[in-house]
Amino acid sequence: MIQAKFYTYSQKQFTDLYKEFSPNASKSTIQTFETALKRIEKIYQDDIKNLNLEFIKNPDKVIEKFNDTDYSKNTMYSTINMINKLIIMIDAPLTIKKLWSDVVKKLTIERDNNQLDNVKTKKEDENWINFKDLLEKVEKEVDKTFDKPNIKENEFRNLLIFCLYCLMPPARIGNYLDCKVIRNQEQTNLPADYNYVILKDMDNNPTFYFVFNKFKTAKFLGTKMFKVENPKLTALLYRYFTKYNKDGEFFLMSRGKELTQPNLTNILKRTSQDITEKNLSCNMLRHIYISHFMEENPTLRQKLEIAGAMGQSYHANQQDKYNRK
Repeated sequence: MIQAKFYTYSQKQFTDLYKEFSPNASKSTIQTFETALKRIEKIYQDDIKNLNLEFIKNPDKVIEKFNDTDYSKNTMYSTINMINKLIIMIDAPLTIKKLWSDVVKKLTIERDNNQLDNVKTKKEDENWINFKDLLEKVEKEVDKTFDKPNIKENEFRNLLIFCLYCLMPPARIGNYLDCKVIRNQEQTNLPADYNYVILKDMDNNPTFYFVFNKFKTAKFLGTKMFKVENPKLTALLYRYFTKYNKDGEFFLMSRGKELTQPNLTNILKRTSQDITEKNLSCNMLRHIYISHFMEENPTLRQKLEIAGAMGQSYHANQQDKYNRK
């Protein structure tokens, strides 16, 4: 039986409860849970504490409300999954648990079937852009940016964030959270509690490395380290660290605080709209990149390398799922 206090819990109280319930959850996962609650508040146009958990009684109504919005299917899947976790946390009656468990299973099968069919969703089709066209637009934007005498910090940072998903294999958003800056130090024995961007030889030959310890598939893939090879991305990082983030503890910051996952998601969408007139999410950019990559008939070794860079646990058909026709 659900305890009476949960009926009037606020979004913050449920998030705190989730942290207690899942003490090993990553920062990214906690932010995903918090964002899911905010979406529920948005589609019901009321605070969670005023909804009295009514939304958990009818998952079909929640899905119906999502279908009346501009949210993507993946966003809906993520939110439904988080509501299912909330239901387990508050120890809802078995009938409600089964309702949501069945919905999660049904949606998972639907999503997997869509991926295996390799067919673009309606939203993907509307916003799709060929990778070569995307790359051309991004590189032109970078050149224009360097020609500007003065550019605001947030504008430059937002372009840099977008380029992380276009000028190198696009990792998941969570890879750039909890990402500390290591300036001119040896990268040995770095604690695995954080991700890192390492700055080397900034005076003579600026070189940048990303070390990913905390990401979705870290349990299977372990620590991953990548050197930034693209010269334009290298130039952006150099300008960013010499002009805008000279001594910040974390990589992507605003007003002295690290950006959150919702911040990064919104920045990607806004910047993609400005540059390409398309609404491109992290997931969409990953689909676009891998579709281009697979068109090049890569070798197994290349597939393994790109899978690791994108944070995928490689299976024979995993990248095919990301490939879109």
